[in-house]
Amino acid sequence: MDSFDEIYKQYYKLVYFYIFGLCGNRDVAEEVTQESFFRALRKINSFKENSSIKTWIITIARNVFFDYCKKKKIMHDRDEIFTYLNPYPHEKEAMQLC
Repeated sequence: MDSFDEIYKQYYKLVYFYIFGLCGNRDVAEEVTQESFFRALRKINSFKENSSIKTWIITIARNVFFDYCKKKKIMHDRDEIFTYLNPYPHEKEAMQLC
């Protein structure tokens, strides 16, 4: 497995633009991206290599984003969050921007 520094450098922009695609807000995207990598660093030993690092880190970022929305009381469930915040109709379209 790559060092965490390498993972950060390789996937930072991907995570940032993925989250930015979901929320359309640079500050939120930056905050969520930083928290995502912090959580990933804490959980790196639980990474199972049956999936890719990319999939794992994007999943963490998506969950951090949903936690952020709940914490800020933007919405209560994922469907509401996407309806309210997502300028794109589907998550897959946001992912294509990465």
